[in-house]
Amino acid sequence: MENEHGQRYRTADEVAEYSTPFDGKCWWCGDTTLTGEHKFKRVDLKGLFTSGTKVLWTDGMQVKHVQGPNSDLAKFRPNLCAECNNARSQDSDRAWDLFSQYVHANWDSLADARRIYFRDVFPKPIGTHATELARYVLKHFGCKIAANDFAVPSDLLAYLNGDESSRSIQMAAFYSHERAARMRARDDDARSIQILSNGPHIMTASRSRGIVVDHVTELSVGPVGFLVKWAADQQADTGFWHGRYLTLYSRGDLPYPELHEPWPSL
Repeated sequence: MENEHGQRYRTADEVAEYSTPFDGKCWWCGDTTLTGEHKFKRVDLKGLFTSGTKVLWTDGMQVKHVQGPNSDLAKFRPNLCAECNNARSQDSDRAWDLFSQYVHANWDSLADARRIYFRDVFPKPIGTHATELARYVLKHFGCKIAANDFAVPSDLLAYLNGDESSRSIQMAAFYSHERAARMRARDDDARSIQILSNGPHIMTASRSRGIVVDHVTELSVGPVGFLVKWAADQQADTGFWHGRYLTLYSRGDLPYPELHEPWPSL
């Protein structure tokens, strides 16, 4: 399988030398009592399972029916302990819930927006919620990295543990006009189409150094999402969004389009 640049995706066997065999421990704290984090928040999933609604899952190559919000298709392999998945990340989970509710209510009107103002999304203290939103995205990123048998970078863990900036992590919020167009369409029963997207995880490894040098993925609710990258050699001081608003980029203007499209016809 190739992306639009003709670059071949590597198989699991080809990158196995850079992976870390799963040790049965929580990737965040090392505890051994594990739970399966949802790939999408349970509140987002429950909103899809209304009466008569057909919920489909796709990885870009195959399509499967999702039976309910607790389906294994909706969860990562257990790699996070109950404490980290619940109490320790409660504030970041709540920040995502508020953000998701805002996007669900306003996704169409955001099509021409350049910014999402945090005052419209979060109660005070606004800055705290904005930082926790970043931590939710990074918790999700950590689950994905660990689920694919790679070590979660130490500076990503440091951000989750309280650091407020990182030289190795980049994050950009986006609006996908293509997905918005899909959502405005109707199926044969005239129901609206809702989209939750957990993009693939791609990585680059250095053979000369024998290490993984970057991880990239994306996560979105409806047409609004986040492209996130950890890069070992990045030196830019990234504070994500400590201001009053979130800059909203057009997804078509951001790199790594292979994480976003194409999808099969649903």
